[in-house]
Amino acid sequence: MKNKLKKLYKKHREVIVFILLGGVATLINWITAYLLKLFLDERILWQNVVINTAAWITATGYAYPALRKWVFKSKNKHILKECAEFFASRFLTYVLEIALMALTVNGLHMHFWLSKVLVGLAVFVTNYAVSKLIVFRKKRRKKKNPEHAASAQKAEAGQ
Repeated sequence: MKNKLKKLYKKHREVIVFILLGGVATLINWITAYLLKLFLDERILWQNVVINTAAWITATGYAYPALRKWVFKSKNKHILKECAEFFASRFLTYVLEIALMALTVNGLHMHFWLSKVLVGLAVFVTNYAVSKLIVFRKKRRKKKNPEHAASAQKAEAGQ
């Protein structure tokens, strides 16, 4: 049983750790929203936007270094570029979150926390896909055909 769990973890490590650390980011988002809701009214559109914006900033500030190191194990030497890509991609899901929260809470009068959970799930999945496929993508190495490589070397040597 223990070996099966180790094998399963090894095979799906990235997703498992993303779920755990992404869960922490989501918790940070929700705690920030909870605290701001003590002072602001989410039924007023601009206050709903303020609540969710502050929650996004705190969660995203935590998420980049955590996901870079522990989930995707990035070795990218261009950290500023990678960080900018991360925040740009998260900004897109932030816009999605703000729009969906406004629609569900202010337009459809859905309960704030039910909406926060449902919208959060959509954002969570989208964030993983964007992080994996764009921000922390691994460069694919071209496999060289040994015969082609040898003939290219001969051509360069003038043979």
